[in-house]
Parts: sequence; C-alpha cells; structure tokens
Amino acid sequence: MEMKRIFVGIIIGAILTTYHPALANSIKQITALVKEINIQINGKQINEGNTYFNGKKNVPLALNYEGTTYVPFSL
Repeated sequence: MEMKRIFVGIIIGAILTTYHPALANSIKQITALVKEINIQINGKQINEGNTYFNGKKNVPLALNYEGTTYVPFSL
C-alpha cells in the first residue's frame, strides 16, 4: 500500500511539473487605464479621486480595459 502511495505521488508530481510551464505561456500582459469615477453608497461618497482605502491599502477605484470598466467589489 505504501509503495502505491509513493508511485501515485511521483506521477502527480510529474504531471504538475510539466503542466506548470504550459500555464506560464498562457499569461499575457495587458494595459488598463485607471478611470476616475465617483461612487456613492446611501448618499455617502466612498472615494477621493481615483483610489479608495480597502482596509489595507489604497487601490484603484476603477480600471478601464477595452471599453469595459471594472471596479473592486466585496460583500
């Protein structure tokens, strides 16, 4: 039983080792613009300029990529 576990571990390790470089080739760099927008929740402005504090650091409020605006959102 122990030999079977070692063999399965070696096979899984080999698959992950060969699969990882394939994933690296699929990553591409994009250029997005930081978009300045105003967001209000219950009448209260939540941002100043084009960043807001997410509890840890200031992050971009909105990004525009190929005509679509993306905003961070969490519940």
